[in-house]
Amino acid sequence: MTPKTQPVAICDHLNKGEDMPISITHRSHPKTTASNAIYRITVRCNNKEAFFRESAQHRKYASILEAAKQRYGFVLYDYAIMPDRICLVIGLKDGIRLSEIMHNINQWYARWHNEKHKRTGAIWEDRFYGELIS
Repeated sequence: MTPKTQPVAICDHLNKGEDMPISITHRSHPKTTASNAIYRITVRCNNKEAFFRESAQHRKYASILEAAKQRYGFVLYDYAIMPDRICLVIGLKDGIRLSEIMHNINQWYARWHNEKHKRTGAIWEDRFYGELIS
């Protein structure tokens, strides 16, 4: 049984077809993070495929988020797992790099997903899109 997920406010810009106002992962923008800041993060599945169809996938991603919180010490204010994307609201403390956190979360989940489904290749469209919100 697939859990029903509803887009929430943290991803409203995607449902309206709008682009993220800031991307901290593209070459035209610096890959730095502000100290004691809150970011809205979006990670899209490759080719807009629906990779999150099963409740086991939702549970695994949530457990990876929890492991990352323990390892890096960030604050996870909110998250939404939709069939074709993930939205997070993350608070960072001094010295924590958002790009390192997201790299590890995305890598850990992709590795698990590919092993579980006996597939290879990328599951994410890009590293992530981030917007400084506070």
